[in-house]
Amino acid sequence: MALAFDAVANVAEGTGNLSWTHTPVGTPRGVAVFIVQNTGTDEVSGVTYGGVAMTEIVGSPNLKTTGEPGCVYGYFLGAAIPTGAQTVVVTVTSNSRKRALS
Repeated sequence: MALAFDAVANVAEGTGNLSWTHTPVGTPRGVAVFIVQNTGTDEVSGVTYGGVAMTEIVGSPNLKTTGEPGCVYGYFLGAAIPTGAQTVVVTVTSNSRKRALS
């Protein structure tokens, strides 16, 4: 089965919890959310899509603590995916600058 690409939501950016609306083109069979931040500490406590908790992928967060620090997170939802436009919420534990997209 080939991987199908549907839509990218607007990038959310800020220092607190992040939220935005993701509007899929069709019926989604999976949703991925990626977050980057400018510190090498784990500061994301969870992500929801339409109120459904997403699973943090293996290897996430990927922390770089030396030199220029940074962090990348990945979350995925592959079942019980709400249809139509949905709010994505990234809940954080600290106020470092972050950017996220779905």
